[in-house]
Amino acid sequence: MTCPDPLLIHAYADAELDAAAVLDVEQHIVSCGICAALRRDIEATRSQLRTFATYHRLTDSRRTALLDTTMAAAPERSASTLASAIRSSAIKASAIKSRGYWLGAISGAIAATLVASVLPMFLRVTQPSTITSDLVGAHARSLLPSRLIDVASNDHHTVKPWFAGRADASPPVADFPTQDFHLIGGRLDYIDGRRAAVVVYRHKAHVINVFTWPASGAALQTSWQERNGYQLACWSRASLNLCAVSDMSPTVLRQFTHLFQVAAESNAQH
Repeated sequence: MTCPDPLLIHAYADAELDAAAVLDVEQHIVSCGICAALRRDIEATRSQLRTFATYHRLTDSRRTALLDTTMAAAPERSASTLASAIRSSAIKASAIKSRGYWLGAISGAIAATLVASVLPMFLRVTQPSTITSDLVGAHARSLLPSRLIDVASNDHHTVKPWFAGRADASPPVADFPTQDFHLIGGRLDYIDGRRAAVVVYRHKAHVINVFTWPASGAALQTSWQERNGYQLACWSRASLNLCAVSDMSPTVLRQFTHLFQVAAESNAQH
């Protein structure tokens, strides 16, 4: 393929492409130094922001006053319109002493913090975008040839011990053949900078990846999300974060997740 629009490389780096597009871009990057360099620049910039961008939180009184003003002025606004209004107001209200490149980064961090404080009243809770991107990107890559499974087995006594010494967490593993959710193996992946254990299931034509990694800092909030056509069901138990990702319907993924959580709790008690 010829060099794509640079925005496509950005979308690839942010895990916003479907599996077919990911494969096309990865094959192109292997043979194109320009696009490979662009991807490295994007990843380096992301790393710099995570490392050096400072974090500023509005005071509780200022946040409350801003929320009251916004709600009184537009009680019927949609969530997206409300987020835009809050972001604009937050940037104007926050005095940030910085220059050049970091001004935009810091202002954006403040606006994102305020939006995250307000939007859960209107929308279901979602996980930090970096973790969601990691999960969706890892799931999409797993659908490429020879990427899905490192250890192939439908026996949980084979799959679970395989992760010992390889992953940073020991995942719950169970099989549900009578409900047509079949354990087919496991593999390693990286989520939030940790070595995640991934237990892989198949339901008809659908693949389910269940990611398990240590909870670093705050545990994940239980949530149901849709991202790029994939469904995500995330939760925490003990000191672990878990997330099931698939392209199946939300109803069927909920059924699977319920079975998985019940089995995990039962195994933990034995």
